[in-house]
Amino acid sequence: MRARRSGCIVNMSSLGGRVGVPFQGIYCASKFAVEAYTEALRMEVRPFGIRVAMVEPGDYATGFTARRRLVAGTVPGSAYDERCRRAVAQMVRDESANTDIEPVVRRVLAAIDARDPALRYPVASAVQRILCALHPAIPQRWFESLLMRSYGIR
Repeated sequence: MRARRSGCIVNMSSLGGRVGVPFQGIYCASKFAVEAYTEALRMEVRPFGIRVAMVEPGDYATGFTARRRLVAGTVPGSAYDERCRRAVAQMVRDESANTDIEPVVRRVLAAIDARDPALRYPVASAVQRILCALHPAIPQRWFESLLMRSYGIR
């Protein structure tokens, strides 16, 4: 790409790369890293004509849904068991409601086709987009309350 002085890199992130989700901390940490890497890479390769963007899906049914495993700390009777199972059950419901990944594919193609792509291409439900938009605008305590309520774990 540098030799051709053109190209496009589209990284797959997640809304979980912008908002820490309860009981998804390790996943979110990996996506936060993708977000920072993409921001830095975009500036590093711009002089070579290389465009960089990322797509940030919300909840979609993928292989992750069926292969999700709970960690040992969530065994019956543990301090986290009930809240984790409740939150994960909501995640499964949300993911299962979105089996058509075509909107994600369209966002990837939009980023590739853009002459000057945006840094972020979120693709999620209205509720998820609103929560992400509210995150920097409201006190953290309020945000956490909204997020925990959405997962049924107040």
